[in-house]
Formats: sequence, C-alpha cells, structure tokens
Amino acid sequence: MSSQKVISRDLLDKPKDCYCQSGKAAEDCCLPILEGRIQASSPEALMRSRYTAFCLENIEYLQQTTDPAKQESFDLELNKSWASKAEFTGLEILASEEMADTGRVEFKASFDFDGESRTHHEDSVFKRIGGRWYFHSGEVFEEDS
Repeated sequence: MSSQKVISRDLLDKPKDCYCQSGKAAEDCCLPILEGRIQASSPEALMRSRYTAFCLENIEYLQQTTDPAKQESFDLELNKSWASKAEFTGLEILASEEMADTGRVEFKASFDFDGESRTHHEDSVFKRIGGRWYFHSGEVFEEDS
C-alpha cells in the first residue's frame, strides 16, 4: 500500500479500548494496522480495522483495503461525507471464517445517523491478494427493527 494516513496518537494518551470492541487497547489491536506498521492477520482483523477506520473517519484506509480491482469505483468523497455525519456506537462479530485465500465475516455495526439509532448487518467477503487481506464484497441484510 502506498501512503497510510497516520492516526492521531491522542488515541494513546491513556489506555483506551479499541473502537472495534475487541477488549484490547487500540495500540494492541487496530492502531498498528491503520498506521501500516503491521498487516491485518485475518479477515476479522481487517474487518475490525475497517470499522475503526470508519470511527476515525479514515476513509482513505477503507479505499486502500478494498479489493484493488474495485478501488477505482470506491467513492471516497461520498464515504467521507457519510462517515462525518455518523457516530459509531458498536460492533458485533456474528461469524468469522478463513479458508485459504478467502474469508468471510458477518457483523452488525451500530451507529447514530440523523438522530436515529441504526444497525448495519452485513456478511462480508475478503480475499487475500499478494499476502494481504482486502474487502471484496458484502451482502447487506435489511436493518433490524
């Protein structure tokens, strides 16, 4: 990957749980991945880092971790605009599996948008290309009522 956006070290001013709700400190979870110091070791690690990127409005990271064949169609400005209006409130991993160079993660991401609490429920497919995991596609389920 080319230039990685550096995440504010303010995350580390005091021990802080990672936004992805893994129970780990950000420095021991998603922060090194977002800063490009290490690669995501699994589809779930990439999913968690992408959720954290949304929380931090690091939309460039989302584009960089999308399947290279699909990066050109990634609407950076639209995603930046949407993320700036959302407040992310939780991530729940429902299922996660890795099979050679393909993986999937089913998750629910909770957020507030326009004064309403919402849930994004998705089953995402990830592909390992050149030894690195990328988001490939996702099936979005109807929002829970």
